[in-house]
Amino acid sequence: MLEYDDSKEHLELESAVLGAIILESWAFDLVNGDLKWYCFEDEKNQLIYKAILSLKERKDGVDYLTISKELKSSGHYETVGGMAHVMTLTDKVASASNIETHARLIIQRHLERKVKEICQYGLIKLSDRGLDVFDIFEELKSKLDNSINDVSGNKAFDTIDTLAQPFIDDINNKKEGIVPPAITYGLIEIDKYGGANNSDLIYIGARPGMGKTAFVIKALRTCVIDLKKPAGIFSLEMNSLQLLRRIASAECQINGEDLRTGKVTHQQINDIYKRVNELRKVPLYIDDKTTDIDMLISKAKKMKRDHKIEELIIDYLGFITAKGFTNNKNGEITHISRKLKGLAKDLDIPVICLAQLSRGIEERKIEDRFPRLSDLRDSGSIEQDADQVMFLFRPDYYGVDKFFLNGREIPTRGKCFISYAKNRHGVVETKLVGFRGEFTEFYNLPESLPTQTEAQFDSKIIDNDSLPF
Repeated sequence: MLEYDDSKEHLELESAVLGAIILESWAFDLVNGDLKWYCFEDEKNQLIYKAILSLKERKDGVDYLTISKELKSSGHYETVGGMAHVMTLTDKVASASNIETHARLIIQRHLERKVKEICQYGLIKLSDRGLDVFDIFEELKSKLDNSINDVSGNKAFDTIDTLAQPFIDDINNKKEGIVPPAITYGLIEIDKYGGANNSDLIYIGARPGMGKTAFVIKALRTCVIDLKKPAGIFSLEMNSLQLLRRIASAECQINGEDLRTGKVTHQQINDIYKRVNELRKVPLYIDDKTTDIDMLISKAKKMKRDHKIEELIIDYLGFITAKGFTNNKNGEITHISRKLKGLAKDLDIPVICLAQLSRGIEERKIEDRFPRLSDLRDSGSIEQDADQVMFLFRPDYYGVDKFFLNGREIPTRGKCFISYAKNRHGVVETKLVGFRGEFTEFYNLPESLPTQTEAQFDSKIIDNDSLPF
């Protein structure tokens, strides 16, 4: 029986991966780390990938010309077939969207070769009757483990021994008050729980009109202006200029609608000009076009690499797409959420993602519209993946005049409840902050709110038409 030889198809797969990296600058980030040069079977492809790695290490661009120049410098230009061969790599590449799958197949093929090689080595060893079979087994096992670690990029396992001193140092620092400044939201009632932690995936959920974007703008301003820490945002609902308008409205205390329509005084224009000029060097990096999850991850990694961002915000989850989930929104959101959690861990920064809540809230009685985890739209694994889930709720949006919390009557006009529905790091509570509708801005109230146990609405309703927002 003839054995099928797929060598040709595999070499085409290797060429497709290299071609994808040449076509799309973001594609490399999706395979970098796991895909090593020695995973390629063809020597020409090994040399080309080595050239790409060298270019990337120097932060040089990757294209036909730079690869050819790098190959000439290393003395391998003629070996790979010159410019003509390099240019053929993109011939059969329609897009880079499947590069992760293709790279995995290359790694799989490499491991297959290594297994065969190790097994052949084992057979030779077994032919020597003077050797202990248990020693042979341990040697083969070690070789297999090393081969897997070589391509997976696995770091050494943590042990109590390696963790003990950092753990003790952390406790001592906290005891002495020497705690590195956290990424905070600029809201005292929320920040007292430590702000946003590195590697956390944080979801901010609310119905439209509750102030989700205003909340993240407050977080951004606190991060890049007050703390002077770099941050990135994928603003998928608003374009970059609209986002800046929101920031300027809050910074200059000018009605956002007046800014949008140009109904501003000469003094206000001067104030805006002065403040915006002061903010020119603020380390905020905005992307308002990327919606594909794989491309978003690639660009986020670039933000981290090039600008050292310490916080990433995504506005919002519903605008992110993933390939291969036609007519399966729940599966798509689940896939995206897991990708975002992986991104937070990889970048070791908090990733804050806005999420829309189900319309089902609007169908409930007005006294029962306080959000809960089951209200997360197309939730999938959101609840599972999230380290924190916070809900925003403004009762006065629905015309509710009073709100009872722990037996205390709370006027609701110009106020927002922020509820921790999930918090891996602490308590699950609800806090009260101020909200200025004309500036779409959150602010600190002079007094705090007791811990939530159960919330109930008062039956008194106010007229929506009388609300300032």
